[in-house]
Amino acid sequence: MIRRRKRTSAIELRDRKILLYVVKEFLENQRPTGSKLLNSKYNLGVSPATVRNIFAFFEKEGYLTHSFSCSGRIPTAKGLRFYVENILDREEIMDGAKITEFEDAENENDLLEKASHFLSLHSSWVGISGRMDISREIREFEIKMIDHRKILIILITTEGEVLSRLVKLPKEISVKTFNFVKKFLKSIDKNSDLKRKFRGLYRENQKLIELIKNAAGSIMSSASPEIYTSVSPSVFAQDDKTLSKLFTILEDRQMLISQILGNIPKRDYEVSFCNEKLDYNFENFAIVLTNFRVKNRQYLYCVLGKQFMNYINVLPLVRGIARSAEKRLKEVS
Repeated sequence: MIRRRKRTSAIELRDRKILLYVVKEFLENQRPTGSKLLNSKYNLGVSPATVRNIFAFFEKEGYLTHSFSCSGRIPTAKGLRFYVENILDREEIMDGAKITEFEDAENENDLLEKASHFLSLHSSWVGISGRMDISREIREFEIKMIDHRKILIILITTEGEVLSRLVKLPKEISVKTFNFVKKFLKSIDKNSDLKRKFRGLYRENQKLIELIKNAAGSIMSSASPEIYTSVSPSVFAQDDKTLSKLFTILEDRQMLISQILGNIPKRDYEVSFCNEKLDYNFENFAIVLTNFRVKNRQYLYCVLGKQFMNYINVLPLVRGIARSAEKRLKEVS
């Protein structure tokens, strides 16, 4: 049982640093981190027993876990997100990637192809670049329940196009659930009110709502998506299971596009980190994404890789390549 400690600001700052060190060590060495190693390497100024108590606190809070075969700790998805968000808040890291490789790009297609190549090469994972027309807008949105495991999404654009897709659900839903999801999705201006009024229903169906929203976004882009992918040679040194799942994601173009569209940041060059929204079969992977808009087109730059990749390198890399790409794009267009 973890004893409750009086947590002053100084203690909280120390504990946050220890959590960051645990995640950093795991990302660098791919093995659980113990208290003695952490204490000796980072000169924490506290005993190994105190470090273990801090480990136990963060394990209770859901940031760390451990296997029964050793006492070292492993970061959870929550702990990894804490680490990533700490990097995103550090300007000296996020503004540090200066990319100059696009100076010889001759046109827009050449630039996108080079971008995916450089993203893969410098991240050691899969680089993705893309563009999409954002001039189309939805005029009407409708969903219909075909049966307890199928929903039909219908979109009508401002130009009169009728787009539709049948979505297969991971589990059966009731008519009551469908009616709530439909009301929620069609009442965007009142979403906050619906979340408060039907808190339990919203929490219970949050994944279903995200699934339909992602599918709708995928429909809007499916007419002419242009996605370039490049795989780093170092990827092929991964184990067979990792390779198989990674290439399954790449082969299922619609799923890949859906995941990207579901995580596009609201602001240009804001970096989005996703490791919770991927299909449960691919929960050990993550997407790092940034974007910018030029006129009626949106440009996307991503790294797809294993959940525990080198984020100190990948996060500023994605932002730096996007900034450099936009600069060159304006020169060649």
